[in-house]
Amino acid sequence: TNVSSSSLTPNQGTIEKMYTKITGYSNAVSGVNSGTDDYAGDKFYNIEILRGTDYNDKVTMTDLSNWGFTFFSNNGQDSMYGGDGNDVLDFRKTSGTTYGQALEGNTLVGGLGADSFILNEQDMLSTSGSTTTARNFNIFGDKQNGPADTPVFQTAGRYGFYTPDSYVDEIQIYAWAGNPSANSPLVGTQKTLDLSPFIDKIHGVEKIDVSRDNVNSSVRLSAALIQGLADNGNNSTIILRLKNQSDTYEIQSVSGVNVTETVLATNYDISYKTVTFKSTGVGTPTIATAYIEYV
Repeated sequence: TNVSSSSLTPNQGTIEKMYTKITGYSNAVSGVNSGTDDYAGDKFYNIEILRGTDYNDKVTMTDLSNWGFTFFSNNGQDSMYGGDGNDVLDFRKTSGTTYGQALEGNTLVGGLGADSFILNEQDMLSTSGSTTTARNFNIFGDKQNGPADTPVFQTAGRYGFYTPDSYVDEIQIYAWAGNPSANSPLVGTQKTLDLSPFIDKIHGVEKIDVSRDNVNSSVRLSAALIQGLADNGNNSTIILRLKNQSDTYEIQSVSGVNVTETVLATNYDISYKTVTFKSTGVGTPTIATAYIEYV
């Protein structure tokens, strides 16, 4: 059976073979649950992109079925559980929808593998006048309530980062240039990108990438932010990927915390540095670390 999003309807039965590159349930008249309802047992082969419905979908991937797989949410309050593959979960606004519809009420679990979650900052925020608050959503890098791995900077051969399980889960954020609640940056003219409202929304990720948009951002860093995103206590470490000469970062000053910045290396057009947060208490232990990657 060769099914496209324009021909897929409820009660169609099990799909045993699929050779289209893009498919989906976008025309379905109710939410899809890949495990229990009329769509249970649907099998997709050689699929690169799956689009959800405008309703409440639940999609659960098997461990070996989703290498290089991309899921577009559309609307509805969706639950997405990735398997062991490298998933791309895109929850940005789509044509004909309002900001936030593709993200509000969603739970996203990447599973094992190197997973990428793609978000618009404007989708992540609910706006009332000049006040913004975080929308209701949850993102988990590997598994629910699990900490991130600790990335390590690799100096042998080509510079870069690795983790004990060899996979880096990342959040790609496209900044909102018109955010009415964005504060002025501490230095420079970039727009402040404050991720602190999402500390209890994003869990167990190793990397934040803000280099892909056309907005000059200044990401506000703190030990509390890093610990909140990585969920790994004093071992919390994240990679912050910035666009060279456009993006930067700023340190949020907190009493009782000292910050050290160290240049690590430059490799071709990519440069690396580390920002280490240490307590001023006994033994001055490290409480959080950020690797900065300029591309």
